[in-house]
Amino acid sequence: DPDGYAAIVADVVLGGTSGAELAVAARTLRRDLPIVLSSGWSGRTVPEIISTIPGARFVPKPAPPDEMARAIALAITDPCGDGAQG
Repeated sequence: DPDGYAAIVADVVLGGTSGAELAVAARTLRRDLPIVLSSGWSGRTVPEIISTIPGARFVPKPAPPDEMARAIALAITDPCGDGAQG
């Protein structure tokens, strides 16, 4: 039930399906679903696939709780990254 969720918050690296793949699949069901992905990959860079998900926020690990909360709040208020209030 894609309408039953306020947002998706997932690690980029999951067993099997990646967090980014999960986000892409979820967005096919609900285009405005807020997405926040996180990873502890070295270099603290955004994996390329994340840049293909409009409005997805990326938070490098380790992240302070206030940084994660800020990313989630931004994702909820602007889920597609287009400045429109969601």
